[in-house]
Amino acid sequence: MRRAGWLVIATVLCSCDLFNPDLEKIVALELDLAQRNLIVGDTLRLTATAIDASNRPVPGATIGWVVLDTGTVGFTLDSVGGLITAIEPGSGRVQAWVEAIRSPAITVTVDTAATAVQAAAREFH
Repeated sequence: MRRAGWLVIATVLCSCDLFNPDLEKIVALELDLAQRNLIVGDTLRLTATAIDASNRPVPGATIGWVVLDTGTVGFTLDSVGGLITAIEPGSGRVQAWVEAIRSPAITVTVDTAATAVQAAAREFH
């Protein structure tokens, strides 16, 4: 009877995720973002890579995008394709998601061309 009890416990332990982790499960998102400041009329394609438990990219993972702020943010966002279109001055936070994983929020700022030139001039001096 004791031997059968140990066999049941061993079977249960070996079947749990602790001992047999799903190495293909998505555990993180890496954002590929070189630019966060836009000028009215610009577009920016956001990209992210889903990473599995083996620290490898997950090809074909469907990544969605969402604006976290309410109200006017100065841009539109295609939630499936990740395309931002700058329409007026403003800023907002954007986040990627896949399954239950959320990326850190990034801030996208939209300025007019004149505002961007003034800011660059201030940094130059």
